[in-house]
Amino acid sequence: MLTTAGTTSERIIKAMNANSQMRMNIISAIDPGEAFSMLESGRAVALVMDDVLLAGMTAQAKT
Repeated sequence: MLTTAGTTSERIIKAMNANSQMRMNIISAIDPGEAFSMLESGRAVALVMDDVLLAGMTAQAKT
């Protein structure tokens, strides 16, 4: 699971992971651009991000 460091999404995912014992490997990228790049390149299989940011990045994605 991939997200951006210092965001609300990161706090929520980490809490869910701990509370529900999901055993997810959570990766925190430095910024949204790095996070999306990691997803595009296959270094992560899922990305949690605000829908507006994600929509904008998806619109500019290569694939």
